[in-house]
Amino acid sequence: MHVLCPTDFSESAQGAAEVAALLAAKMKMPLKLQHSAPDAVVSVEMPIISQIEDRAKAALEEEAGRLRALGAEVETDLHFGRAVDDVVLGTHQENTRMVVLGSAGRGMAGRWLTGNVAERVAEAVPVPTLVVRQPAPLLKWLREGTPLKILCGVDFSISADAGLLAVKSLAKVAPCEVDAAFIEWPHDWPWQEGGEGNPEGDAEWKETMESHQRDLWERVGGLLEGVPVRAHVRGTGGRLDYEFVRLAEELASGLLVVGAHQWHGLQRLRGPSFSRGVLGQAARNVLCVPLASYTPDFSVSPVRSVLVATDFSRNGNAALRFAYGMLENGGSIHLFHVAPLGKGDAVILEDGAAHSVAEEARLLALVPKELASRWLRVDVKSVHRHDVAGAICEEAERRRVDLICMGTRGHTGVVAAVLGSVAQAVLAHSRIPVLAVPAREG
Repeated sequence: MHVLCPTDFSESAQGAAEVAALLAAKMKMPLKLQHSAPDAVVSVEMPIISQIEDRAKAALEEEAGRLRALGAEVETDLHFGRAVDDVVLGTHQENTRMVVLGSAGRGMAGRWLTGNVAERVAEAVPVPTLVVRQPAPLLKWLREGTPLKILCGVDFSISADAGLLAVKSLAKVAPCEVDAAFIEWPHDWPWQEGGEGNPEGDAEWKETMESHQRDLWERVGGLLEGVPVRAHVRGTGGRLDYEFVRLAEELASGLLVVGAHQWHGLQRLRGPSFSRGVLGQAARNVLCVPLASYTPDFSVSPVRSVLVATDFSRNGNAALRFAYGMLENGGSIHLFHVAPLGKGDAVILEDGAAHSVAEEARLLALVPKELASRWLRVDVKSVHRHDVAGAICEEAERRRVDLICMGTRGHTGVVAAVLGSVAQAVLAHSRIPVLAVPAREG
């Protein structure tokens, strides 16, 4: 593992490099100092390319020497091209713990369309990115052990948990004074309905605030495990990121920590990004922690493929709706029917294929029209077998589905199969998780 620090040798980059060097030394890992030189396109007869490379190597080695004097183990890495691309590619291909880089900041007017390099890196890399805008509090923290004032945004989401765990890691490096803030747009708070007025005198408002305060304490305390922290709950009628940055100024925080979903493209239309807003507005240091860097203590197996077994009974068909609900973000549904053969039957009769075609048409008729507008793939299949439960288990394993979904009891008249007993047999023999949907009366 290493700390990656891109540099352009500017004053802002030099301050960030000092922070990166001391942080890497405290974390007992090497620092990779990276520079992306201009990719000049000139005649091969001109010596400009070699001159650019020589100057870049000299400057990079000089900066590395300065940082080695701070006690850091420094490696150098020279690239030609766009800095953002080089950093993003490096973090995906190498074992990077954190990216540390400087940012002078230009205000929202200058970064509205493209953003600056620091912000674009923070939005693209899969590891935490420390954007250094005020090196002094970070250097005092790392050099002298002066407690670092950290303000962490909490919204009870898994991305906020990623930020809190990053704070926990920083507290192991050197002492920290942590504030956790929950900022909410209080559209449903009672004082909003009355228009103007001071909400602090409203009893319901106080009760709501106290409830949020308790929830925040439970959330933060469970993740930080003994790290001293102060909880803040605030409401705002404007943007949440503005209020968070305003609170950081009031508390004189040395570092703002925010979790990030890193939405791109059309995903940005969901609404204003809190982390992107903080990165754009804050004049203080910001640690942006992407969800991709978060490894929870537990793992959740995603459900992307479901085999729905039905006997055409009301409850058997209801299992399809449960599968439909579990795949809101896309996936595949395999709608499956097994027509049981009687003891006197041999294998499928000559007209068995025709029967299967008719049964598959019935299966297709069960598929809601809404599925056509979702990111869902649906296929149907009908077979004739003596062992109904065995056929379901075999089909599920053949398709490698994540889940089998079926009703627990149903009757189909002519077939007269009790799906409840079939469900029990599937539960007993399947090596794939089974969701059993109970029968509903009426």
